[in-house]
Amino acid sequence: MKRIGSLSAGMLCLALGAAACGGGGSGTNAAGQAAPVMQLAATTTGSAVLFIPNPSASNAAGGRRAQFVSPSATSLSVSTNGGAATVVNVSSTSPLCTPVTGGRTCTIPLTSAPGVDTFTLNLYDGANGTGNLLGTGTGTTTATVGQPFGVTITLDPVVAAATNPVLTFATGSAFTVGIAGTATASFTLSDPDNNVITLASTPSFSSALQLTSSDPHVTVAPASWTGPAQTVTLTYDGSAAVGATVNVLLKSGSTTLATATTTPVSGFIATVTQTAPLAYYRLTGASGSSVVGPSTYTLTGSAAPSMACAPVNVPNNQCLVLDGLTGYFNTTQMGGITTAGSIMAWVNLSELPSTANRILYVAGISQFANDFDVQYESDNNIRFYTAAGGPAGEVAYAPPLATLAGNWHMIVATFSTITATRAIYYDGVLGTLDTTSGGLPNKTGEFAIGESTVFPGRFFPGSITDVALWNYALTAQSVAAIYASR
Repeated sequence: MKRIGSLSAGMLCLALGAAACGGGGSGTNAAGQAAPVMQLAATTTGSAVLFIPNPSASNAAGGRRAQFVSPSATSLSVSTNGGAATVVNVSSTSPLCTPVTGGRTCTIPLTSAPGVDTFTLNLYDGANGTGNLLGTGTGTTTATVGQPFGVTITLDPVVAAATNPVLTFATGSAFTVGIAGTATASFTLSDPDNNVITLASTPSFSSALQLTSSDPHVTVAPASWTGPAQTVTLTYDGSAAVGATVNVLLKSGSTTLATATTTPVSGFIATVTQTAPLAYYRLTGASGSSVVGPSTYTLTGSAAPSMACAPVNVPNNQCLVLDGLTGYFNTTQMGGITTAGSIMAWVNLSELPSTANRILYVAGISQFANDFDVQYESDNNIRFYTAAGGPAGEVAYAPPLATLAGNWHMIVATFSTITATRAIYYDGVLGTLDTTSGGLPNKTGEFAIGESTVFPGRFFPGSITDVALWNYALTAQSVAAIYASR
């Protein structure tokens, strides 16, 4: 008989473990990993040699790995062009198998006709092609009498169970009501014998799995999941009508294998937190910690406690009333703003800026020639500085004068040097948008509230609460959703 490398002609080489086949013609899958390979000499009759390797040292060290094949593999059926199957028992105790260096070989008779041949493989956990079907594969090649050829066949595992559904969100730990978002889903999959399928070494499944969402405002793709190469993605459209609970079902036919569940968050504090700010200070007392991140705040100067605080749906929502003379908040948040940023604050002025006849500082990072400050000025306008002082470095908004003092308002200011934009939002609505300049990047100083730490004498008279800082520009949709969640 002819020789192909060091193996007999009429050879079937199939990797059933975590190593590549030996000899010529071993293939790789789409991930560059060795795949189960069948090579067959072009003879009308002959024998097939099945090699089941042990894990090699290189594989154990993280080198090239074979495509996943169930460790419960006991027998393999091989049919050509839809004909009768030849079955080989491939267990370690099979009389057809002989221990060899690095594994074992099993020999079976094989028949192949010249021309185009399609080979079909089925892997079972029982002897003689019985028991649970563990994997399937097909491959086609053209055979010429007297000429050797090879065909690569990938065994796709049968998925029988799924556990440990995990949703990973692009922002936060859940969808936020009113803010569009995405997430990815992952599952632990097992074969009929409860062997965990190594997804990194699995090009595709023997049969596609189905994915559906219980909520019309959350879609899942792909609907037909053919293998791990496809990322399972959830997309929320941002509708306020999204359900209180969203279920993503993974099915095999009519059988539900697993359910991934998420509960979209609502409420002001949760909504702000889900947008991933660098810091979020509720300012309910003279000192405290940010709701997110490690930073803290401390009151300097004088302030009086008040229970008449911003309407953010929090019982006993205490805040402080700054005296406008000495009171403000220092924080340990230093910089963190590079190419974009946002500031949010709920404010309640005790007097009009025009009455005070000076600048009233809300919050920001003051720097010489590179400001990041939100403040009221004596013309009763809100100004947001993102560069040096003066008209070129600012954007302004004139809020309604009748409700300016003695009422709570939510101010959000955003900038981006990437998109060259600056904006001021007032009570959830865009007030001013500048598309000519985003200002300057790299704000590195202390984030302060109620007074500038660089330009003194701008003490805020009244209450400031729920102040947050982001290192990106909030979208209009996010600002509206935050305001609506109060």
